[in-house]
Amino acid sequence: MSVEKGLAVALASVFALPLLLIVMVSGIPAEPDIGAVCAPAGQGDKLSDGRELTSAMLQNAAVIMQVGQERGVPAAGHAIALATALVESGLNNLDYGDRDSLGLFQQRPSQGWGTPAQIMDPRYSSAKFYEKLVKVPNWERRDPGEVAQAVQISAFPDRYGQRMDDARRIQAGILGHADECKDKAATGQLVDVAAGTGPAIRVDASIGPNLDALIKAALADGVVLGGSGWRSQEAQIELRKKNGCPDVWTAPASSCRVPTAIPGRSLHEVGLAIDFTCNGGSVTRGNPCDRWLRANAGRFGLKNLPSEAWHYSTTGS
Repeated sequence: MSVEKGLAVALASVFALPLLLIVMVSGIPAEPDIGAVCAPAGQGDKLSDGRELTSAMLQNAAVIMQVGQERGVPAAGHAIALATALVESGLNNLDYGDRDSLGLFQQRPSQGWGTPAQIMDPRYSSAKFYEKLVKVPNWERRDPGEVAQAVQISAFPDRYGQRMDDARRIQAGILGHADECKDKAATGQLVDVAAGTGPAIRVDASIGPNLDALIKAALADGVVLGGSGWRSQEAQIELRKKNGCPDVWTAPASSCRVPTAIPGRSLHEVGLAIDFTCNGGSVTRGNPCDRWLRANAGRFGLKNLPSEAWHYSTTGS
């Protein structure tokens, strides 16, 4: 589904309030706390500040994203806008604020943002935010919190970055990129499993014993396996950039020069996937490691991704 179609469908769902069910995914921090990763949330669930996500907030978020798309702003900018609105108004279109601040972004008529009536229009206020956002030098390569501060000029500049995880969860849900959990059984505990060659492979504790048994069984058959398992979301983001994905947060994996999952959707990020190596080299179709893995990995609870001979996970994705 295209981003345009996906957003249109999402908007229709958001405004059909009795049927609203927005599913979101959590980001994985560098030092992972994976316990809540596979816990889809929707209307009524709590964000990081303890507030409940309401239908009105979701409506406003969808409008912010739609305006950004219409103006040609990349999805990374939509997330910054959502984080800013979360900080400034809790994603509510407020008719009050500090001094003469109003609306989703608490923009001030006295500072040239528009008339009170204009600022209270979510489409107008979103457009004004993006208008200033894209003028921030190198905004796409800078820290999102710094970019939001450059737009807002707040007395509390550190707050915006703190809401980026919430913003990305909301963004992912509205775009229909929510992780469906894929039968994950991640415990949140990471363990290092000795490889047949190279450094230990870090994976979730739930698959550690099976991976250890698999590597030993392979060695007994003369097949030397190494590889890598868990990676942080930061590493996933960098991999997406390196592999030529059109957009970090929304472009499908297939659109990348090298197919790479959207951050928050890779089983590597929860330690339930392994990219194997073969005697320190690549696992390629038909080589001894590939033949052994295809014949034996299933009995250790791992499935192959058909498009990548080296990639095995708990779900085959």
